[in-house]
Amino acid sequence: MKLKYFLSITVLLSMVFFSGCEDLSEDPRADITQASYFKTPEELEGTLAAMYRMIVEDDAWGQITFTAPYFGADDLSTHPASNKADVREFDRMEGSAGNGALSGNTWTSTYKAIYQANSVIKVIDQVKFTNDAQKNGAVGQAYFMRALMYFYLVRTFGPIP
Repeated sequence: MKLKYFLSITVLLSMVFFSGCEDLSEDPRADITQASYFKTPEELEGTLAAMYRMIVEDDAWGQITFTAPYFGADDLSTHPASNKADVREFDRMEGSAGNGALSGNTWTSTYKAIYQANSVIKVIDQVKFTNDAQKNGAVGQAYFMRALMYFYLVRTFGPIP
């Protein structure tokens, strides 16, 4: 009886071990890197779109929170008796990084856009464009976005890394 159970378990385990062994080959398409992905202008276009998406994903550029750099420069102003004390700090040129008018996303969104712009600039030479105008347009957008983001970071927070 014990031999019967032993043989049954042995056969069952052999079937499990030997039937589960097959030659597996990896599909490297799941490992997307900058070196392997950016080959066509269409693939690069997705990164350009992501670059613009970074500055609106948390409403940092779509709401009052990112207008703070304009205060204190006669672009916008608050009434002294209003309930906008945190924005009024910028009217007096006393705005700080801890100010309530600035969301934490203002900083992170801007740096995410810079990251995407740097990605485009880094891989632009490995993309096969049909003409130079197309290439210059793509890299020009990246350089412009990066410069604009640094401009607003400096205008809002002062010296930055």
